[in-house]
Amino acid sequence: MAQNRRINVSLFGPPRIDVDGQPISLGWRKATALPAYLCVADGQVSRETLASLFWPESREARAFGNLRNAISTLRRVLGTDFFSVSRSLVSLANRDSWCVDTMSFRDRIHLVKAEQAALPMEEREQHLLKAVDLYRGEFLAGFTLPDCLIFDEWQRFECDHFWSDYSWSLEQLTSLCAGARRYDRAADFAVKQLEINPLEEAVHRRLMCLRIWAGQRGRALRDYERCVALLRREIDAEPEHETTELFEAIRRNAEIPAPPAKQIVTGRQINLRQPQGLPVAATVLIGRDTELEAARQRLLRRDVRLLSLTGAGGSGNYVKFLLM
Repeated sequence: MAQNRRINVSLFGPPRIDVDGQPISLGWRKATALPAYLCVADGQVSRETLASLFWPESREARAFGNLRNAISTLRRVLGTDFFSVSRSLVSLANRDSWCVDTMSFRDRIHLVKAEQAALPMEEREQHLLKAVDLYRGEFLAGFTLPDCLIFDEWQRFECDHFWSDYSWSLEQLTSLCAGARRYDRAADFAVKQLEINPLEEAVHRRLMCLRIWAGQRGRALRDYERCVALLRREIDAEPEHETTELFEAIRRNAEIPAPPAKQIVTGRQINLRQPQGLPVAATVLIGRDTELEAARQRLLRRDVRLLSLTGAGGSGNYVKFLLM
């Protein structure tokens, strides 16, 4: 019976289906793609959509026949109680018996984004950690259906979407740990960010700052050297001015001020150290102390209720706002 069995579907990395802990080979790529599509599409899709998706070049009768064969294969190998088929719909049945990594990943990301301001920091971090742990590689890595262009387009779209959420999760974890002054742990997540996006200089700068705040000046300098070598090797470019400026500050032992610690809150307690929902600025501004202090003093005046910061995009106005 389905209630006594469990299906584990892993769609991050090469697709894998286990029943009660035993890997299952379906022997047919489209039979593997079908449950993958159902799992990501909230478990219910019309038969017409599936037939045209997987057999776009076939006549309607043949496409529906191929779909029946694929469903029959799934029921024979996985069990008859795991799929529900009506005249118009194909659905996952006995949802409690399905354990799908992409579903769990999306649920946790959605929860954190939806409850960002209200969710206690400890819970937010735990959900993000679980999401990051679930992402074991690109969505359906190495899997293609050469004769199904629409499926391949869908796969690329979902792959980009999952990658974006994974990158966002790493960025959030970096900020959370930096805000709690766990700089070594924050640096670990910054390194993971660079593993998937190695040319993002803002993350290189953030990593260098985290090393400094962790008391690891030598590692910060080596991180800069690796950044320079990577940029020259991959795109034949020199570092951005902000990256070099930060490196020079580190080399001459200039003070790199850390952002204020973000108070760890529990329950619905209000964070008094930083506005709710705003990320910790885990980077620095070089040579802006005078401007920051002037802005702070203006905000302390009783007659000032609004202060606007203007400047070219990328000049650090958002980070100035966070540091104030």
